[in-house]
Amino acid sequence: LQAFGGSGPIVLARAMVRDLYEGPRAGRELSRMATIMGVVPAFAPVIGGVLQTTFGWRSTFYTTFLGAGLLTIVIAIALPETLRARSSEPLSFLSILRGFGHLLKNPGYRAYVGLSALTYSGLFAFISGSSFVLQGVYGLSELAYAFSFVIMVMGYVSGTFLAQRLVLSRGLAETVWVGVICLVVGGTLMLPLVAGGLRSSLALTLPMAVYAAGVG
Repeated sequence: LQAFGGSGPIVLARAMVRDLYEGPRAGRELSRMATIMGVVPAFAPVIGGVLQTTFGWRSTFYTTFLGAGLLTIVIAIALPETLRARSSEPLSFLSILRGFGHLLKNPGYRAYVGLSALTYSGLFAFISGSSFVLQGVYGLSELAYAFSFVIMVMGYVSGTFLAQRLVLSRGLAETVWVGVICLVVGGTLMLPLVAGGLRSSLALTLPMAVYAAGVG
């Protein structure tokens, strides 16, 4: 249920931007939206750490349920339809598959999807494994891990701010290229720091901040 709740709005929000904007303006709005989304992970681990320490791990589920309920009310009251013209083809599983087939024939789409998939693979590998590594190997407490996670988030938010400025002056392709450079530098820098046995958790979090800037 959490996976549906987390993935659905991310896809829908991007679709809404595409409904309303095109070209570099759409890129700027996506970067602005990413900035807002980047603020949440900065506070979420801290809040989660406080909840777990004070009320136990189950309290995070109650908090999520309450937040989802409030968000549902806001959407029902305040969110308008953004799609200007509906597709004439009826919505069905087969029509969705045909749509994917049409997209996959486009080489530009395949390139961007491949780049995005690789990018988010690195990001979610860190999100999924960092708590075990930073707490189990580097000995950080729950709250210390939460604050170390903020370092990565700060890199991500910085990248989104940079993208908002670059995309209007340099265009989408050059902005993506700058992001790719950050991804390569961050990922490559982490390897020798960790392999060299650096005992500080910064060996992970600082290169990941550079990587996250590329994601942003």
